[in-house]
Amino acid sequence: MGVYLACIGSAVGMGNIWLFPFRVGQFGGFAFLIPYFIFIALIGYTGVVEEMVFGRSMRTGPLGAFTKATQTRGSNAGKVIGWIPIIGSLGIAIGYSIVVGWIIRFTVGSFTGSMLSTADSGAYFSSIAGSFGSMTWHISAIVITAVIMIAGVSSGIEKVNRFLMPAFFLLFVILAVRSFMLPGSSAGYEFMFRPDFSKLLDIKT
Repeated sequence: MGVYLACIGSAVGMGNIWLFPFRVGQFGGFAFLIPYFIFIALIGYTGVVEEMVFGRSMRTGPLGAFTKATQTRGSNAGKVIGWIPIIGSLGIAIGYSIVVGWIIRFTVGSFTGSMLSTADSGAYFSSIAGSFGSMTWHISAIVITAVIMIAGVSSGIEKVNRFLMPAFFLLFVILAVRSFMLPGSSAGYEFMFRPDFSKLLDIKT
């Protein structure tokens, strides 16, 4: 269960939370779910499985795995290819450390009441998104992540995910109920579930 939850935790990211509702509205409402689920299946049953099998068979990280795979054919190209996922992961990690810092700041602000009592939510966000405005929170995000990673896979990542992922889904249930109760929500549901299949012909979709 810890492995499953860790996989879900790594797969469900900002794209599914922030960008997904925007894309649904932009690219045909319910019709957008057709290419969405197709690509989930294609990537899930090929890319994700391949990545896990490759790592388990080589018993090393991406740099070592690609190096081993290409050396069997007398090539050193793996040493170059292996850096691609490392640099990509580093870029993603840097981006997430910023966003997680904001999330921690907003979480603390919601408990202390400073976020809820502000008259201008845009100004509240700008105060922590400006030059070094939330450096403390970004560093705290890195420290928390480091502590979990140092604890190891089973004692760190899996154990934390056993709590965080159910809490994550519970929050989404609460948000769904809250959204349903908002004035005018019926118009939003009507828009979402009315498919515009012409958008499927748009290459951007």
